[in-house]
Amino acid sequence: MKMIFFVLKIVAVVVLLAALYIGGNIFYATITDYKPPLEEGVNIDKQSTSLPTDSSFSFLIWNIGYGGLGAKDDFFYDGGKTVISAEQNVNEYLAGI
Repeated sequence: MKMIFFVLKIVAVVVLLAALYIGGNIFYATITDYKPPLEEGVNIDKQSTSLPTDSSFSFLIWNIGYGGLGAKDDFFYDGGKTVISAEQNVNEYLAGI
C-alpha cells in the first residue's frame, strides 16, 4: 500500500512540474509578446527626394502562383496528382498574365 502512494506522489509531482513548465512558458510568451504599432511614421528628407510629400502611395501584391496553377492542372493540394506543372502550361499561363 505504501508503494502505491509513493508512486502516486511521484506521478503527481511529475504532472505538477509539467503543468508549471507549460504554464510558465505560456505566461512568459504572453508578457513578452511583441505588438508593433498599427502605424509607423516615415521621415522624408525633402532635399534629397523628388517624390511629392503631400500624396499617398498604394501597393498591389498579385500572387500569380508562379504561373503554374491554371485550369489544365490538377495540383495535389486540390486533390489532384501533379506537383509540378508542365513547362508548356506554365509558358501559356505566363503569356496570359
